[in-house]
Amino acid sequence: MRLRLIHLLVFCSFLRISAQNQAVTGWVFDELTLENISSAVIIDKATNLYTESNSEGYYQLLTRNGKRELWYAAPGYKAHRVEVDVQGVVLNNVFLKPVDFDEPDSSAELAALFTSKTSFYKVLPRQVLQYKSLFGISDPLKIFQFLPGVNGGIEGLSSTYVRGSNSDQNLMLMNGLPLYGNGHIWGLLSNYNPDVIHSAELYRGVSPARYGNRAGGGVVDITTKGGNAEKWKGSINMDLATVGIALDGPLDDQGKLTAALGYRRSYLDLLLTSMAPELNESLIGNIHDINLKVNYKKSKEEHWNLWVYNGRDKYGLNFQSNITDSLGRSVDLDIGLGWRWQNTLMGVNYFREINKRHFMHASIGISTI
Repeated sequence: MRLRLIHLLVFCSFLRISAQNQAVTGWVFDELTLENISSAVIIDKATNLYTESNSEGYYQLLTRNGKRELWYAAPGYKAHRVEVDVQGVVLNNVFLKPVDFDEPDSSAELAALFTSKTSFYKVLPRQVLQYKSLFGISDPLKIFQFLPGVNGGIEGLSSTYVRGSNSDQNLMLMNGLPLYGNGHIWGLLSNYNPDVIHSAELYRGVSPARYGNRAGGGVVDITTKGGNAEKWKGSINMDLATVGIALDGPLDDQGKLTAALGYRRSYLDLLLTSMAPELNESLIGNIHDINLKVNYKKSKEEHWNLWVYNGRDKYGLNFQSNITDSLGRSVDLDIGLGWRWQNTLMGVNYFREINKRHFMHASIGISTI
């Protein structure tokens, strides 16, 4: 009896190990740009087993042997159905097609049914550009302010109060690094340039453990574009406060090396000084954002990216005057008053599929103010 029980336990363990070796893995890409798609949901329709792609678009779905009907869904993209013959571990890369401007987004509803994230919201880059707040400014934080459990505080500012916490208790991230002193023009707009946003996510209160104890209120996790692998493209965006230019495209013929560049600057100071040249030395007031990211897809298992960001505010007043008294004595007065602050971030990310059940993401960076 004891021997039979041991045989049964060994047999059950063997079945469990065999089941764990049956999986579908791969990467989820944008069909037009070949950029990675994060938070895409992969569903086995027969068993309702599902998983999500990580920040680099990689997924691992444990399933059963045989022909499996899989659905791939991501907000902003058309749902994609594929039949995979699973025998052990199968690699299946998927390319999703973005929905048109006036096309209903059925993928968002399908993905919402199969997600384990609580108090989570993801905004699409096109939604950020379409939404205009005060002075016609596009800003992802302004969209988040209209969600349940989120308050914007003073109207028009980019401060975010999540479920009763203070605005400085939120963890603000850009490409995985914390962004301190968030906000230009004393909070009128955030440091996130809408022209270079690849994905924008918000966790309201409950957030994954990987964010650590800094996520006391909410988490704003924004990733910038890595570059179009098919062709070069660019855009110019102008509002009442700033003008932005964005470029991205491939750096080699194979599309393995791509780059994305974004520059945003205020222009009101240039208009004032052009109309009144005498103000050029006495009035200083401008902001800028510079984003640069380079992606290198070395192989289907190994990806790299390097990125740099700098955001600066600079304001000041200079007064110069010459005073002459009744005795002919002259005095030159030079009075200056200025404010200047900036954020500088730089990071390197390394992604690698170690095996069919483990994925590694290593990063190193610096964030200064």
